Parts: sequence; structure tokens; C-alpha cells
Amino acid sequence: MLDSSISKKILIISYYWPPSGGSGVQRWVYFAKYLKRMGYIPIVITVDPSKATYPSEDKSLLTEVEGIQTIRTDSFEPLQLYSKMVSGSKKKAVPFGSVDTENKSFIKKIPAFIRGNFVLPDARKYWKKFALPEAKKIIESENIAVVITTGPPHSTHLIGKAIKEKYDLPWIADFRDPWTEIFYNKDLFRTSFANNLDKKMETSVLNKADAVLAISEHTAKLLYPKMEDPSKVHCILNGFDAELLEKIESQPLQGITFAYVGYLGKHHVHEPFTKGLEAFCKANPDKKFNLHLAGNIEQPILEKWERIEQLNIIHEGVVTHQRALEICCSATVLFISIPKSSYALGNIPGKLLEYLATGNPIILVTEKGSDAEKIIAEYENTLTLSSEDNTCFIEFVNKVENGIIKPRKSLATVMKYSREEITKQLEKVIQGI
Repeated sequence: MLDSSISKKILIISYYWPPSGGSGVQRWVYFAKYLKRMGYIPIVITVDPSKATYPSEDKSLLTEVEGIQTIRTDSFEPLQLYSKMVSGSKKKAVPFGSVDTENKSFIKKIPAFIRGNFVLPDARKYWKKFALPEAKKIIESENIAVVITTGPPHSTHLIGKAIKEKYDLPWIADFRDPWTEIFYNKDLFRTSFANNLDKKMETSVLNKADAVLAISEHTAKLLYPKMEDPSKVHCILNGFDAELLEKIESQPLQGITFAYVGYLGKHHVHEPFTKGLEAFCKANPDKKFNLHLAGNIEQPILEKWERIEQLNIIHEGVVTHQRALEICCSATVLFISIPKSSYALGNIPGKLLEYLATGNPIILVTEKGSDAEKIIAEYENTLTLSSEDNTCFIEFVNKVENGIIKPRKSLATVMKYSREEITKQLEKVIQGI
């Protein structure tokens, strides 16, 4: 840990914070939780939830950050105006990632064009006006050792850059997803001028920060060519919280249950799983199977699954993190898909590591050679599909059903992916700057 004579106060600036839900918020919720246990004092600046545009909420996460000083600020949110236009509610139509532009008229594509070209780097950029003054107050009243910003929204890093320029404090910029390569940018009808301006902002952040975090080796490699000093990039994965997992009680449904939790949309590759599921059901015409879902599943995908007559579909919608883990622990086979993007090879969702921690068999759909594939290849009860392979799918599930492929009973082999162990890696980065 830091020498006792050095301040252990860490200022974390994150748009997403409980009661915000979803995977994006969990990374720093658990970093803050375990940094505090290691003797650090995290102080968080975030947006007031009544002013924020969260795609989902999970109030259960508030218990994980009890005792952590949190300053909540005002904000101006263009996405609330967009949601009001299309749904009549300020929050009902806040998009998951990108504005939906498929099968829309020219007029209805205008909001995406405006967002992609005139609201850069993202639609939460106006939060800076409110967050930066609060950050200055904290810095001038507290002995802050390190400032950390996390994105998306990557406009949060512009707050960190302004702090660095004024106070020259050590600053870590955490890239939970790539910035200019993020998968939904291609839906925003960006001009070359907008793309170049966005790249300029990204480059200025990467070169000004004292350290940059990436969630995988492949995503780190996207950053190297943009940096004067690529050695500043550190690969720190997401993870699972062992304490929370140990509290989960599984309640399996009767028969084989496939499960998926989280967002599943047009950018995800689901076809190898869907086709395999269809083939498996046809090979077992006298049996019924469960498909247990939680999260935002886009309607075209859901409709394909609903057409499989042997499936009993249970769709709970958006649920708490704990409930999502309960579903995972109760499943027979877990399905996960890596979205199509320029950085698909390096996309390692926190959900994948939580899936591994349950010990249950996993079917992963991803590109060959991806970082996600390399991780689950360490474990025998997993299957990776990079294309449609119904034979492998059927053989795998048959082995699960017949007890040849079994759940793992111990967390020991996956503890290197626990949030506590991964926070120790973060501590080394903090000490290094």
C-alpha cells in the first residue's frame, strides 16, 4: 500500500454509479469497495440520479457502496429530450448504447446524426459543467492522492484532463470500452470532421493521463498507436465478487435450462447459438427445454426464440445484479455473445467472468482467437462457437444432460478473476504513478 505519510484519498469520477444498473457501473463499485478495505479512502463524484439518463437502475448496488463518500451533481441531458420526443417519457426510451436507426425514416434518423456530429464525444458531455466545479472543491479541501476517471461516457475523461491541467495531480483514465472505435459509432452517421475531432479529443486524453486502463490485451493494442508512451497502458480485467456469489442460492428449473442475462441487441452474434438451439430441439422432439432470460433482449432476437415450439421462455426483463446471478447459478447451460465490432477480439465482459464463477457450462459465441475464448479455454465445461456448428452444439449439450460435462463445484480455479484480486492489480498502478 501507499506509504503512511502519503494521502490515500482517491477521487473517482464516474457518471454511472448506484442506483444506476448494468455492467458499466459494477467495475468501479467493486474497485471502490475493495480499495476501501485496503486502507484507501475513495471519494466519488457522480450525477444526481434524478438528473441522469441511465438505461437501467439497480438499487441493490447501493449496499455495496455504503460508507463511501459520494457527491452527486446536477446535469444537462440531451438524451432526456430524445426520450421525451420518441416516448413521451424522459427515461423510457434512453438507448442502450446507440440510437436505433434501423428501419427509420429520414426524419427519425436526424437525432442520431445530431448526436453523432454535434454532441461530441457523447451525449453526456454537458455533465462536465457541473462535475468539474465539485471536483475542484474536493481537491482544494481534501488531500487527494490520485484522480480516476472512467468511461464510457468518455466525456468523463475530459473532466480528468481539465483537473490534470489545473492541479497536475496523478490521473488514471479507465477505458471500459474503446472510445472512437466503440461499436455504435457507425450508427450515428458521422462525418469525417466529427470523426477527426473525436480522435483528437481521445489522443489528448491518452497522452495527458499518467496511466490508462484497458479491459483486455486486444483493446490495449488499439490504444498503443495513439500514444507517445504506450507503456502507460495497463490491462485490468473486470471480474466477479466472490462474497456476493457465495450468498446466492440456486433454484434450478425442471429439465435443461439455457440462460442469458444482460443486453442482447443487433450488434451481438446470436445466430450460432440460435441455430444450435433449434437443431438440439429437433433432435429431441419429445422433450421441453427452458430458456431463462433477464435484461433487455431486442424483439427480433426474442421472436426467433419464441418460434422454437419446444422452448419454455421465461423473460424477467431488467433485474438486479443479485437476481441475474441467481438465474446464472440455477441454469444448466449459460450463453454469452460478444458484439460485432473492430475490438471484438478484446471484448471480455464482466458477465463472462461471473458466468465462469458459477461453475456452470458455458456456450460462448465470439471470433476465433479472441481474449474471451482464451479465458474460457482454460476450463473443460465450456464451448466456443465462432460460426454455426450444430453438431458441436448438440454434442456439448447432450454431454451436459448426461452428466459427462459437469458444473465445477469450487471457486478456487477462478479466484484470479475475483474483484478483490483484480483490485490488487489496480493498487499496483496507483502506487506506480
